[in-house]
Amino acid sequence: MSFVFMFVFFLIFYRILFEIMMSGFKEQQQEEIIRKSEVLSVLPSIDELQVNEWLERLVIEGERIRIVNSFGQMMYEASSEYKVDFPETIFVNEPSFHRENKNELVIYTYRYPIDDTDFSGSIELSRDMKLLTNQMIKPMRSLLFLGGATAAMLSGLVSFFLSRQLLLPMREMIRTMKRIRQKSLKERMPLYNRNDEIGRLSEMFNEMMNELESSFNQQKQFIEDASHELRTPITILEGHLNLLNRWGKDNPEVLEESLRTSSQELNRLKQLVLALLELNQSEVEENTLPKEIINPYVRLKKIMEDFKPMHPEVVFTLYGDEKETVLIDGNRFDQIFRILVDNALKYAESEQIIVKINKDSNQITISVEDKGIGISQEHLPHLFNRFYRADKSRSRVQGGSGLGLAIAKNLTEKYGGKIEIDSKIKKGTTVKVSFSAIYLS
Repeated sequence: MSFVFMFVFFLIFYRILFEIMMSGFKEQQQEEIIRKSEVLSVLPSIDELQVNEWLERLVIEGERIRIVNSFGQMMYEASSEYKVDFPETIFVNEPSFHRENKNELVIYTYRYPIDDTDFSGSIELSRDMKLLTNQMIKPMRSLLFLGGATAAMLSGLVSFFLSRQLLLPMREMIRTMKRIRQKSLKERMPLYNRNDEIGRLSEMFNEMMNELESSFNQQKQFIEDASHELRTPITILEGHLNLLNRWGKDNPEVLEESLRTSSQELNRLKQLVLALLELNQSEVEENTLPKEIINPYVRLKKIMEDFKPMHPEVVFTLYGDEKETVLIDGNRFDQIFRILVDNALKYAESEQIIVKINKDSNQITISVEDKGIGISQEHLPHLFNRFYRADKSRSRVQGGSGLGLAIAKNLTEKYGGKIEIDSKIKKGTTVKVSFSAIYLS
C-alpha cells in the first residue's frame, strides 16, 4: 500500500511539473508571437520579392504568416506544416490576440496593424500549438520515461524504508507480547522519542502493563494473605479437634478450653469471611452505589452513642456544624466511621476519641483523632493495604482482620472522597475523610 501511495505521489508530482512547464511554454509562445509580429510589420515597406523571401525565411514549422491590406485582401502569405484553414484573415486597426479551438486543435493568432506611408493594413501570425507542443514533448519522452522509472524505484525504496520505520514499534510490541506470554509481566516496550501515535501507543502499552502487573501482584498478595488468615483459625480448630479426638474429651478442663478456643476461632473466621464480603462489595462500580443527602453530625453522634456502653472509660467528643450535608449512602457512611472509631478504640489504647467536622471551601473534612500510642512513620503508607497490620501480635489479640481500613478507603473513594492518616508516636493518630459539600436551598 505504501509503495502504491509513493508511486502515485511521484506521478502527481511529475504531472504538476509538466503542467508548470506547459504553462511556461504557452506564455513564451504568446510573447514570441507578439514580438515577431511587431518585427514583421516593417516588411511591407521593402520590395515585394524581398517580402516573400523574408517571410519564407522567418516562418517556422506549424506557423502561418499573412499580410493583408486595409480592405482585408491577403497580400503576402507563408506557412510551414500549417494544415488548417482557420482563422479567417481580417484587417484590424488595433493589436489583438486570440486563442481558438477547433477539431482538437489550438491556434494562437496575433494581429498587428501596419500604418506606413506606402502601405496600410495588418499582419496576422498564427501558430498550431498542438504541433508545437508535440515537438517540445518528443525529446522529453525519454526523460519522462527515465523519470517515471526513477520515481518507481525511489517510491519503492522510500516506502520500504518508511514501512520499516513505522512498523518497527509494532513488531517490537508483538515481540514484547510474546515475551510477556512466555515469561512474565515485567517486560515493557522500549520508549521511542517521537511525539506521534506510535510513541503514545508505546507509552499507553507500558502504562497498561504497569497497571496489570500491579493488579496481578495485589491479587496474588491478597490470595496469599487471605490464605494465611484463613489457615490460622483452621489450624487451631484442627489442633483442638485432634486433641479432643485422642484424649481431651475425657478431661473436662481440656474439653472446656478446647471448645472455648474453637468457638473464638470460629467467630474470628466468620468475621474474616464477612470482612472479605464487605471488601468485595466496597469495590463495586460507583454508578451502582446508592446515594442520599445525609447530615454527618447526626449520624456521627449516633455512632459515638453506640460505642459508649461498650467503652464507658473512653471520653467521646464531637465538634462541628450540625447543619452540613454530604451526598453518600447513610449505611456506607456509618460503616466507614464505625471502622475508624473501632480501630482507634482497639489499637490506640486511648481514653479520648475526638471527632471534628470542618468545612473548607467546597469540602467537608471529618477527622477521627485519638490520644493513643501512635503509629510509626514506616507503617503509614501501608495501612490501607489488605491484611496489613502495624503490630501483628496485638492485632491478633484484638481480633482484627486487617481489612477495615482497606474497606473504608474503597468506600470513601467510590463516593468521590479522600482519606488520609497522620500519626506520631506517643501522641496519637488522626484519620481525615473529605467529601464534597452539598448546598441545600
